[in-house]
Amino acid sequence: MRTIELVEGERNCLGADALSTAEAREILSARIAKLEFPNPLNGGQFVLEPLNVIGLIPLSRQTMVRITPKVPIANLFGMMERVYDLPSLRFDDGLGRVESIDDVYSGLTQMFAQRVLNRVRRGLYASYRVEAETSTVLRGRLDVDATLRLRARGDVGMHCVRESITVDNEENRILLWALDRIPRLGLPIDETIALAQSARRALMGTVTLTEISSEACRGRSYNRLNSDYAVLHALARFFLDGMGPGLSDGAHEFLPFRVNVASLFQEYVVACLRLYAPSDYVVARQYAVAVSGDFAFEFKMDVAIKDARTGEVVAIVDAKYKRSTKPAAEDLQQVIAYAAHVGARRAFLAYPIETDSERLHVGPNREWEIMALGLPLDHALEGAAERFSAALFSSIAC
Repeated sequence: MRTIELVEGERNCLGADALSTAEAREILSARIAKLEFPNPLNGGQFVLEPLNVIGLIPLSRQTMVRITPKVPIANLFGMMERVYDLPSLRFDDGLGRVESIDDVYSGLTQMFAQRVLNRVRRGLYASYRVEAETSTVLRGRLDVDATLRLRARGDVGMHCVRESITVDNEENRILLWALDRIPRLGLPIDETIALAQSARRALMGTVTLTEISSEACRGRSYNRLNSDYAVLHALARFFLDGMGPGLSDGAHEFLPFRVNVASLFQEYVVACLRLYAPSDYVVARQYAVAVSGDFAFEFKMDVAIKDARTGEVVAIVDAKYKRSTKPAAEDLQQVIAYAAHVGARRAFLAYPIETDSERLHVGPNREWEIMALGLPLDHALEGAAERFSAALFSSIAC
């Protein structure tokens, strides 16, 4: 398979024969990059600029696009660790250094598959399943009310309810669905795929293969019997979040694996603020507020900072994956509208590079304070995250 190498956020020039017309159309329909067709103004070549997407994306059976991030790979992995709640896994599981985007996918695949195999050897988490049936023989517990309704209709059967223990539950179906998808990513490391397939076979037969969205991995509760599933589901969510539906015509061999770096940055901002938030504040993710009028819509803010005691929104934060040291006018207009609507005096714009950290006061009485803060991704992540959070919360407290 031919691989086209692109770099996120850069103009990538390819020869006029580098792409077929069908492949160029696939790039446009998949919205993975801006594309200029060859013309006299660009030297007769294709010009592609990825749209905040990184990963492995098939265009056809013969051609794969690999988009490499501008963020250092180690820092990209660090962001994913924080967002998916996977602290220090690369050390505990011997992942070692990650130097390419393939290393991230392959390392996490090995980690996920090996942990599933370890859990299979110890025994999969089992849960109770309630089954109801109508029978002439009592099986389990008799449901008296339901049986009387049957008799009233002339049915001589009994309504029986019984509980059984099964491993065919959603906890394990999440794992199987993610493992089923992984071999179709087009990863070049054969031993990694073989390990994922081995883990898949270990689940098949006892767990039903069922399509499950990544949202099913969020907000789950765990107990002492399945506490290790929190990490397994976080890893499964990583893969399910990144897997697209494939080529538009459905005739494809691989699934695309992509990470929207802008969305990842938004989630990373939330995770950092939650980590370093003083106890006086609550960090609310994707805070939505309805706006009524002649037509209805809603504001959805990346982050709302609330007073833990009163529940009042004291500041809003909007993450902008832009390499600009000063906020654009439209960014300012957006956060001012947010702050005005929820009654917050402060609004922050978070950027992935160092900024000038200047304050702007707007409004007839300078009632809103807007501040741009940098959470640089090309520095040591932990130090940058702590400085970013400290600057934000100290400004709120002023």
